[in-house]
Amino acid sequence: MPNSTPPSFFDWLKQKKEQLKSVSVSAETDLLWLAKSILGEQWSWGSSIEPSEEQMTELESLVERCLAGEPVAYILGEWEFYGLTLKVGPGVLIPRPETELVVDLALKQYSRGEGLSLADFGSGSGCLALALAKHLEPSSLFAVEPSEQALQILNENVKSHSAACIRILPCRVQDVVDQIQDESLDLIVANPPYIAENDSDVGQWVHKYEPHVALYSENQGLKDIEDWLAVSLKKLKAKGRYYFEIGWKQSEAVTSLLKESDGWNLIEIVKDYSGHPRVVVCEKAES
Repeated sequence: MPNSTPPSFFDWLKQKKEQLKSVSVSAETDLLWLAKSILGEQWSWGSSIEPSEEQMTELESLVERCLAGEPVAYILGEWEFYGLTLKVGPGVLIPRPETELVVDLALKQYSRGEGLSLADFGSGSGCLALALAKHLEPSSLFAVEPSEQALQILNENVKSHSAACIRILPCRVQDVVDQIQDESLDLIVANPPYIAENDSDVGQWVHKYEPHVALYSENQGLKDIEDWLAVSLKKLKAKGRYYFEIGWKQSEAVTSLLKESDGWNLIEIVKDYSGHPRVVVCEKAES
């Protein structure tokens, strides 16, 4: 009876990529990141680098975690956002490409070195705060985050990127008015919780692994949006701007909120890369 030949590493990768499609919409990219974490950044598809037995065991373990639904970003412990490598973990949302649009829009409106005073509400990993700190070099930037688990990650990211302008406020957004008493802000950014608690569109692995406090909001996902609008109106200077992310079905409801809460001028609601309404740009009206 002829000896069976063990599958090559390439065959193994093909098999795992097919299996990962059951839990991921980006199976090939996920597998690439996992392989690079074990075999080095120089590894790529078609690479001649073959794993050692020990490396193969490690990689198999990581892939099994991914097949169980654990996000690749949490497995790796870090993720990329706007050219920055950030520590991430179960206490914070995984930074997403749609959220980079908030940074894009802010950089179109403001320039480096203007001496701006900023805030990032619900900072989480600090992705928005750190990207804006790098590109705008504001005079001050308040990163507001109440979660103890998220605060640990936020502190590590701020230290690792030497963002001296960032002051972390360990409080709820609703308490910001008391925390920042002597300063009015030029710009506020946020990715608030905006998913309705009964939303069936939420992926099962997002629901299982990512922090619910950063995902879900009452009143069909609008409660935190409304609360944070009220706080922003109190803390912004006249003509100061607020950029925040919304769910793709919420543009009409949010437009109504802005019209009802006297004091806002809606500048625009910008579509994301998939063509969905995603980022609200509004401005505090002059009194």
